[in-house]
Amino acid sequence: MSTPEQRMRMAKQIVDFEARRDKKGHLQVYKLPAWDKAEELATEYARPPISPLPLPALRLGPRGAMVKAWEVFLIGEKLDPGEPDGMFTDKTAEATRAFQAKTKVEADGVVGRQTMRKALERGFELMEEPAADATSSNFPPRPSFPPLVSNAQRQAIFGSYA
Repeated sequence: MSTPEQRMRMAKQIVDFEARRDKKGHLQVYKLPAWDKAEELATEYARPPISPLPLPALRLGPRGAMVKAWEVFLIGEKLDPGEPDGMFTDKTAEATRAFQAKTKVEADGVVGRQTMRKALERGFELMEEPAADATSSNFPPRPSFPPLVSNAQRQAIFGSYA
């Protein structure tokens, strides 16, 4: 890991230019007008990086919106965690073990990193972004059909490729 002085030195070397995206999404590079702006940016860059906030594993006991989202996801996977009430019960743990077995993850009934990774690959959403315009991560909108995993499925939707 670098010291604050090393980060400040590196920052002073790279902050002579600033890049921004215009309204059409094209990258524009600007020469900074004065060193005082560069000094401000260098100071910002020299701060130590922020550590990511880890999500707690879901297991027997916890309650809340994350557990309810997990239960709804399991129902979508055609598993039965019981009524989606936001409580991680024995039935939720059993459905979690079934999901883990289905996705070839160690079936321990705990939603940890590997289980969460498999769920994300299958469409589990961790966050919601309400913006519906072209600037959000919701653009372009999701297709109205499930993921296409074979050429036959793709051809059924889009036609054959010659």
